[in-house]
Amino acid sequence: MDVIGKMALVVVAAFLVSLSVMFAFGFGGAPFGGQMSNAPGNTYQDGGGTISAEGAEAYDSSKASHGTLYVNTIASKSGSPIQVEKDIDISVSGVALVNIMEASSSGNIGLKSLASSSDGYARGVWGETSRNTADSAGIYGYTQAASAYAGLFQGGQGVKIVGDLEVTGTCTGCGGGDSYWALEDDDSISYGGGSGKIDVGLVDPVYNIDGTKYATYGLSSVGVWEEVIGVAQLTADGDSYSYTVDFGAAEEGSDLWLFYSIIDQDMGSMSVLLTPGSDSNVWYVKEPENSRLVFYSNAPTEVSYRLSSPRFDHEEWGNLHPNQELAGIKIKGG
Repeated sequence: MDVIGKMALVVVAAFLVSLSVMFAFGFGGAPFGGQMSNAPGNTYQDGGGTISAEGAEAYDSSKASHGTLYVNTIASKSGSPIQVEKDIDISVSGVALVNIMEASSSGNIGLKSLASSSDGYARGVWGETSRNTADSAGIYGYTQAASAYAGLFQGGQGVKIVGDLEVTGTCTGCGGGDSYWALEDDDSISYGGGSGKIDVGLVDPVYNIDGTKYATYGLSSVGVWEEVIGVAQLTADGDSYSYTVDFGAAEEGSDLWLFYSIIDQDMGSMSVLLTPGSDSNVWYVKEPENSRLVFYSNAPTEVSYRLSSPRFDHEEWGNLHPNQELAGIKIKGG
């Protein structure tokens, strides 16, 4: 073999040795699966390993990007692609909106706490802000997709809020079917689609009169009853004076029509209270077969009436509460 052939063999052998060293110890001088330096520019990590911040480029606001860290994982492998043994503190200043981390359309960004904090609790995600402005938030979620959630919390005991809860827009709560809370834009609240039961000690509509707030209190009753109140003028009817409440002929949507539509229409349990506006005798007669109630008087007069009747589903709501574990309002001796 001539001299040129021998030199060619030496070059090929040296190249093969270099390749074996590179594959054994990694192209960056560290073994695959070992430690790589996050030097300025794009850093690529395939299949795990440790990435340090040593040699990282200092922040320069004049630069659009300080490099990108790509982490690839294999679907068949378990565990997290990046595991951090100490806290990560990422600070961004002077930027209105910045993406610290991004996931591709098929990926997720997951944060998991494996150890307890100083107060004994483990927190997967912790957000904090020191800026005291109206829209500042420790954790902020946003989506442009109409059917997507800006935030989704699943599992365990749900969501615990320490402090005030402010809802802008419609808030639909937990539960299946119609078992949910809804806080609407008009400041109304419904539960169970408007058919649920709420256990409270007192309902207090607050009235603002010339800047002073006044409490008023909703009525409570034993049993589920409906009431309607009105005024009637009794006119001549033969030897007496009368006024007829004709539920069947009441205008749809009126107070009397609504009252009769939602009560147990067995008029035998209907309570009728009449108060004349003059010194006269008043009485009433029920005509359940005609869905009518007739007021009578011995003189022409105005009558105030109050009609009460059990609601159509009153038998479903007994006096014994189904949840005896509730504390309830304590009565002396209770």
